[in-house]
Amino acid sequence: MGKNPIDFYKEVQESLKEASTQEEYKWILDFENTDLQVREIRKECFFLFLRTLGSPPLENSNEAILSFLESEREALEAELKDSGIHPSSLDQIEIHSLTKIKKDLHEKGNLSYYFHKFKREYNITHNRNDSA
Repeated sequence: MGKNPIDFYKEVQESLKEASTQEEYKWILDFENTDLQVREIRKECFFLFLRTLGSPPLENSNEAILSFLESEREALEAELKDSGIHPSSLDQIEIHSLTKIKKDLHEKGNLSYYFHKFKREYNITHNRNDSA
């Protein structure tokens, strides 16, 4: 679900070494921090979706979950396309959106709004946790 942590760290180190000013150095740190936050929350959401789906995992469930999370980002981008919002602000909005998804899945499990949205969009009908 992403880069190897050692490779990621090496890439960040190289980028920081190439920074020619303190401002550029800070910008790189901020950018990488935001990117890491997005990836960590996405990963948490991914595993919450898997847990809520139950086991055994459904065929292609990993791809469907990743696609769903990516489509949420794309929906945000489309919604804010003409707003002139800076990409870093979009990342912060995505962090907020992913945090809502994570919280909803964690608190409500198979009753989560996002879980039902996922099931609808990907035609998921089997779930051992469904009560109805």
